[in-house]
Amino acid sequence: MVLKRLLLAILIVGQVSFGIAGVVPSSIPLTAKLSELESELKDSERIDSRSALSIALSIYEQSPVVQPEIVVWSTVTYAYFLLENDSISKAEKLLSGIYSKLQNATQSDKAFYYLAEGLLRTYQGKYVVADSLYREAETLGNNGIYLVLLKQARADNLRYQGKLNQSYVLWLAALDLSEELADSVEISDCYLGKGTVELLRKELDQAKTSVQVFQRFNQSVGNRKKVAYALSVLSLIDYDKKDFEASIEKNLEAFEIRKQINDLKGQGESLNNLALGYMGRKNWNQALRYLNDAVQMKTQANDFTQMTVIFNNMGHCYSRLGDQDLALKYFEQALEKGKENGQFGDIVRSYQNIVNLHSKQKQFEKAFEIQSRLMVLKDSLAKAEREDALNELEVKYETQDKEKEISLLQKEQTIITNRWLTLALGLFLAIVIGVLFIDNQKRKHRQEKQLLSAEDELQKAELKIMTDLLEYNQQKLSLYTENLLRKNEIVGQLESKLKSVVENASGEFGSEEKLMEDFSGVRILTDDDWEEFKRLFDGVHRGLLERLLISYENLTLAEQRLFLLMKLDLSTKEIANILGVSPESIKKGRYRLKKKLNVLDEQSLQEFISRF
Repeated sequence: MVLKRLLLAILIVGQVSFGIAGVVPSSIPLTAKLSELESELKDSERIDSRSALSIALSIYEQSPVVQPEIVVWSTVTYAYFLLENDSISKAEKLLSGIYSKLQNATQSDKAFYYLAEGLLRTYQGKYVVADSLYREAETLGNNGIYLVLLKQARADNLRYQGKLNQSYVLWLAALDLSEELADSVEISDCYLGKGTVELLRKELDQAKTSVQVFQRFNQSVGNRKKVAYALSVLSLIDYDKKDFEASIEKNLEAFEIRKQINDLKGQGESLNNLALGYMGRKNWNQALRYLNDAVQMKTQANDFTQMTVIFNNMGHCYSRLGDQDLALKYFEQALEKGKENGQFGDIVRSYQNIVNLHSKQKQFEKAFEIQSRLMVLKDSLAKAEREDALNELEVKYETQDKEKEISLLQKEQTIITNRWLTLALGLFLAIVIGVLFIDNQKRKHRQEKQLLSAEDELQKAELKIMTDLLEYNQQKLSLYTENLLRKNEIVGQLESKLKSVVENASGEFGSEEKLMEDFSGVRILTDDDWEEFKRLFDGVHRGLLERLLISYENLTLAEQRLFLLMKLDLSTKEIANILGVSPESIKKGRYRLKKKLNVLDEQSLQEFISRF
């Protein structure tokens, strides 16, 4: 059972099927040089993601010089291919840095940004945040290929959460849309995603058929990387069927292909899968050699997504070889790596392996302590699984009850000539049904208590999700505020230059002075900026502005803006810069605002606003 759970984890934390073959080009016409590179990108991404990454880097480096208006698109494109090649931290920095430029980006570029950001959050294990980003992307982009990519990303996101049925439905929807678009690359990728879910659902023959469609197509177009990936998944199907020889053979073939194309990440995956085959054959020493090689290869590739699986496998091998201390060491390493990566499924597996190890050594107190920690780690999957289990039990009970009623009628008909025997038999059956009913009610009662406990754990998980979402909104608000301050610096520089021109001008003094006066009235926080600022602010301090207007109806728009900016603990100078007025005006505004808010003289306005 442990081996099977580890096998499933390989797929759950493995590569995301991004289906990158249809990255949408920028809606802005490209220069000849960039257009040629973009054409190469569309061709290369269908064959080799590393080649596509290299071309995307070239576009990213050249666009600020050759064509600045496509900086957003080129940056997000590069980040997208970094994610495909597991350069997660670098992609995160790129996406964070480009957020402040989204305001002037096209709708399609914004949609592309939210899609890439969602993939990043999926890698980080923040599945609910990722899903909200995918939905945002769906409202912005209506291009057919965008919808395919979004459905594929959301399907993988659901698979990571263990929601296999929902994931399967989305893969089928993505497949239908890909067929409408006649995009054979995306069709094959959908078959892979569908087959992966079928494998997890133990529909092994159906999974094999789906993955072979993916394999045949990529053999025909010469995409060796995807051919190797298909062999890797097929080897897991063989493993699940306990055909360990076939599993090892396919993994050796996949490893050789990945070695030839220098796919370090893929080589690490193949080595881990090879180890699984030898674990199935109970050759623990050979399995350990492959697992050690896998750690080295994946470290060299800067890919840590499967480390928890590998460490758990190593712990399992050492346990079977009788070295329980080393086994515990690797189970604990797997646990720490799972926590670091936010991989809930692997955290649970690592805890369970440690519990089993302590139990095996008769260290029951330690086992109980670890088991207690495990019980508080359930998330929304627990509720869904328990609901499914309850429904399944109810169906089984109803079926069982119906069958017993039919059996009772048949027996009554066969012994109708003997009334006393029939009555005795009926009484006996009634007692049996009563006992079963009471027993079932007791089981339901126990399950309901477990469900209540799971709901409490779900609330804790939801609180963490909301905390992550709040942190994300705070980052967006901070970036937006910094952007406003940078805008003011630019206006200040222009104002200084204009003063110099006025002082040296030979025209009429009156008109030049009027020009200075008009320029001084430039508002840094425009009405559009204000609406965007309010939206971001409400994401962090939800409902604060509404409460303020209910409590103090006579506040002017300027006073509302001053209140919100002070809530961010900005200095008088920074607020003056953002609003395009003098610091003296801000001081007067603070005085008037203090009076309107009925703040006591001995209390500072800033203290009142901070506590509001």
